[in-house]
Order: sequence, then structure tokens, then C-alpha cells
Amino acid sequence: MEFNIDVRKKQLQSLSQYIKSSKDNVEAILQSLGWNAKNTVENEDPKINCLINPNHLLSFATSAEHIGLCQIRSYGYDINGDFLSDTPSPTTSTIKLDNKTKIEVLSTARFSNSTFRAAWNGHDPDPMTSDRLHSTFSADERLALYDYCVKNTEPPPEPEEFTLSVNNEKEGDKELSFEQQLIKERDAKRRRIKYKSVHTSRKSQVEITREVIDNQMDLYHQWLRQKKDTEDVLQHATDQINRLEDYSTNVASQNSVSYPNGDGVHKERPSSRLSSRHSTHSGSSRKNRPRDERGHRANGRHCSRERRESRDRRSRRRSRSRERRRHDKERPRRSPRDERSRGRDRR
Repeated sequence: MEFNIDVRKKQLQSLSQYIKSSKDNVEAILQSLGWNAKNTVENEDPKINCLINPNHLLSFATSAEHIGLCQIRSYGYDINGDFLSDTPSPTTSTIKLDNKTKIEVLSTARFSNSTFRAAWNGHDPDPMTSDRLHSTFSADERLALYDYCVKNTEPPPEPEEFTLSVNNEKEGDKELSFEQQLIKERDAKRRRIKYKSVHTSRKSQVEITREVIDNQMDLYHQWLRQKKDTEDVLQHATDQINRLEDYSTNVASQNSVSYPNGDGVHKERPSSRLSSRHSTHSGSSRKNRPRDERGHRANGRHCSRERRESRDRRSRRRSRSRERRRHDKERPRRSPRDERSRGRDRR
């Protein structure tokens, strides 16, 4: 296949002319609008109109956040208000009610109850705050919707049963007789209020209930910690047992060797070399005794590292004591008169 250079040059020339003409047309349009191509490309930040309120001109980068806030404002909510929790993911314990289902449930409840009080108009969206919930639905409507949701959903899993053991007895406490209990109550009443251990006369029901809940939660947290500690101890013991079993299996496999018999079948028998290493029999030969890191042979049993270190420490202590005794013998002794003369010289 022959390549014609002249035809290729003509094609490139026509393409460059088309690009130049297109560029001139774009520049002419920008000049008619009063724009500059360089500034337009550098400051590219497209603006869009808000979907909720078309009068709002937004930046494309912050459009999603603005639309969410603008929608909340359009419903009449305050941005700094206390909103309800987000809708959970759909499960067997949750249900979603549309307007048609709400109308059917509320109509059925209204027909069955003559004193039913209605407040929802059938068009308002789902409330997003607790205040709007109470103003949108009446108490009868909220009860009807609650009964429908409980009836058509599965209950949450029951928590694990646990026992809270409270030990209020202090060390040294003894069982008091009836007279001693009366004396103790009398003494407690005679005390001032700030010295009384427990006083609930001036506490409201909310404060008492809060203290009860706090105490119960503290005991529950303590029970969870004890349960976790017990599980950790059991897991650690199980791991120790498994490691010991693996170690015993490895030792048993190392202490047995296979040898072929007359039928060509390999049988296992204990190894004489390994058994003699740990043997304590006095007739074991010196050649079969193990050597330590320094190349010394152990006497009888296998000499462990701890035994060698303790033996070295004892030998060093003996040598230091011998050296000290020898130095004391060689040092000349001084008489008491010399000691007194040395003291006068110092003074």
C-alpha cells in the first residue's frame, strides 16, 4: 500500500483551517457577550437555581446541602430545633406508613370508638420533631398508629437475663435486734439533714427515679464487665489446653521412630537415643549425656540453663568471699593506741 504524502498534507491543512474558523466563531460570540475566554475557563463555577425556591442562585458545589436546608425551612421547621432520629433501615421490626395506610387505620379506629378525636387533615407530611408530632396527630390517632405498628411488626429480641446482686452489708456489721434497730432509727432522726446518709423527703419523684435508673445501669455495666472477664479467662484456659495438647503430640511423635520388619511394614518403637538423653540411670554412658552451650556435659539429668546460671552465681560468690578473707589476712592490724593517735591528728 503506497502512502501519498501530498494527500496527507492537504488533509492536515483543511483540518487546521476548520479548527481556526471554529475558534474565531467562539471568540466572536464571547466578544458579543463581553466575556473573555481565559477568565471564563479559570473562574469556572456554574450557578444553578434552587429546586425548592427558584429565586435562590446556588453554586453547584454546595447545591445539595442548600436544597436539604431549604426544604426543611419550607416545612416551617427551625434549623436549630431538636429533630427526631433518622429512619432506620427496613427490617422485620420496622414498618413504613404512607398516607393511604394512615387514612385506613385512622378511619377504622374512628368507627370503633365514638369518642375518637381527629386532628390530622390527611395531607400533612410526616412530622420531623416531637412538637410537630403532637400538633399534627391527636392522642387517639397516635395510639391507633402505635397499635397498628406493634401488631404488624416483630418485637425486638429479648435481652439476656442477668441477676443483679447488691451487697450492702459492710464488714463488721452484725444482725441487730428490734430494740437496736429502733435506737439506730432514733439516732438517725436526731441528726442534722446534711449528716443524714439518705434523705428522700425533699427529693422529687423525677430525682428518685433518676437515681434508681443510674444505680441499675451501674450494676448492669458491672455485670457486663464481669461477664467479659469470665469469657476472657475461659478463652485463655482453652488456648493453654490446646497448646499443651499440641506440645504433647509433637513430643510423642519425636520420641517414636519407625523401622521396617521382615514383612516390609514400618512399625514404631521408642528411640533409644532420645530416651537415654533424659535417662537418670547410673549406667548410662558419658558419651550419650547432653552438652550445654559451653560444651560441658551434664551430670545425670539434662542440665538446664537456670541450673547452670545458679551454679555460676554460687561459684562467683565463693570466689569473692575467698578473696575477701585472703585480703583481710594480709592487711596488718592496728592497735587501739594507733587509732587514738589518728583521731587526735584529725582533730
